[in-house]
Amino acid sequence: GEQHPDTGTTYGSMGRVHHDLGDFNTALQLYRKALQIRLATVGDQHHDTAAVYAFIGVTHDNRGEHDRAMQMYFKALQIMLTTLSLELKRTPPSKRDDDSALSACEKALK
Repeated sequence: GEQHPDTGTTYGSMGRVHHDLGDFNTALQLYRKALQIRLATVGDQHHDTAAVYAFIGVTHDNRGEHDRAMQMYFKALQIMLTTLSLELKRTPPSKRDDDSALSACEKALK
């Protein structure tokens, strides 16, 4: 159906093709549709949602809209930092990798 994660993935894939063809306006429309579906199906704190924000950022960057690109990249980063932090909290300490990379990213945001 229209509101299924796989449908969002397909819209994102179509956006990527248009992006690669240089049709950034259509790419953005498709990425926004993918984002709408991701937000409805997996929420705003999911790595798939972050990926769509990053794709939107790349497209804005290629259009020369660097401020908008940075906004999208920042949203993607915030989601990834949150989801990585949650994953670390759920992982037993004996199985955790060194979380210094996460700390470095969090410090970079300050």
